[in-house]
Amino acid sequence: MSCYHCTGFVIRLIENCINPTPKRHLIIEVMQMPQIKIRGIAVEQVQFISKELVHELQQVIGCPEEDLTLEWIPATTISNGHIVPGYPFVEVAWFDRGQEIQNRVAKSITRFIQKTGHGSVDIMFTVFEKNRYYENGEHF
Repeated sequence: MSCYHCTGFVIRLIENCINPTPKRHLIIEVMQMPQIKIRGIAVEQVQFISKELVHELQQVIGCPEEDLTLEWIPATTISNGHIVPGYPFVEVAWFDRGQEIQNRVAKSITRFIQKTGHGSVDIMFTVFEKNRYYENGEHF
């Protein structure tokens, strides 16, 4: 399986054409993984922590910074028929790196999200199986 490496981050703003009121999607895009998907905080807050967060996670995980994908996903939280403030929720999608590394990643992400003024952060890890993950039609 080929590895693709970028020399830096590409930031894209995508308009959501399905919704009549366009929403911005920020994707700091590089190839490979882990994929870190953040919702429930402002895009500007993700941008503020992005460089230092990616640098620290690279050190914890032991992979090149170019292999990390950081993505901001806009979300609207609805409760009892009303739009209410959301809460920070982060999904880390990756190949298993063991419990110790996972714990360290969760602590790093939590600390950086809390730097933006949020007290509580939920983090979920999705673990890919190599034989179920395909790149260009080939599994790992």
